[in-house]
Amino acid sequence: MDVMHCADLRIGAMNNDRDHYRLALEDEVDNIILERGDRNSELIEAYSSRPEVRTAFIGYLMRTHDDSRVETK
Repeated sequence: MDVMHCADLRIGAMNNDRDHYRLALEDEVDNIILERGDRNSELIEAYSSRPEVRTAFIGYLMRTHDDSRVETK
């Protein structure tokens, strides 16, 4: 899944502040990473075994909040 093309997350970004968007993103992040599992098993292993990797991934994806809001203006 491309986060920028996920309709639910884009709508969430447009209608919510960063904190509320982060909650929605946290609900989707496991699906996002698992969809890429066939491309990088080491990433899946790190993501699954090290909570800080998940936290860093969510932090990285938070830029989509601002990007989605800019695209709609």
